[in-house]
Amino acid sequence: MPRKAELAEIKQVFLSATAKDCIAYRQSVRDFLQDHIPAIKIFLQEDWAEGGRLVVNACKQKLDSCDAYLGLFGFRYGWIPPEHTKSITELEFAWAVTRWPQREPPIFILLPEKNSAAEQQLKTWMQEIIETECQDATAQQINFAAQQAFLAEVIKWAAAEGRMLVYYRDQTQLLGKALSCIQNWKCDLLFKALQGQRSAQGVFQQRN
Repeated sequence: MPRKAELAEIKQVFLSATAKDCIAYRQSVRDFLQDHIPAIKIFLQEDWAEGGRLVVNACKQKLDSCDAYLGLFGFRYGWIPPEHTKSITELEFAWAVTRWPQREPPIFILLPEKNSAAEQQLKTWMQEIIETECQDATAQQINFAAQQAFLAEVIKWAAAEGRMLVYYRDQTQLLGKALSCIQNWKCDLLFKALQGQRSAQGVFQQRN
């Protein structure tokens, strides 16, 4: 049996999502996970960051102190910090990929299924927000295109074996799958550690 210390534990999760349009989903995920995994703490940006340039450094420092990253992405690109060309949400994803470069990182991506209730809800919320943020239809289209490009990069990254990309149909399924991501990741680590040790001892060696 491998020592407990050899198995990574998830106690603090950095939850990345655009705040204004995804607020209901991100808060419900935080509350659900903390209710069902008492030892875990889910961090949202508003828990530590204030406006201005300080947000970038604060987000980076908080992500570096966490044990896992959960990306909950809708259709709004979001806020671009001063002196940056990418949104804070895209920056957070890039930091997570750099922070956990291993083959099976504690990075979990949650996206709505195409033509689902969740997709329609997120698009509605997005439209409500960007109509107040963008001055005209052209600016809105630029925002949407930037988010689509970002999502394409996320999906491309998640295509590799061992990475967690999960689709959900509605809020109830979102909560269940967010919980399953973290719980199953721990179980997978335990299984593979046990399997690796048994293989090393010759238990699973093929016989001629």
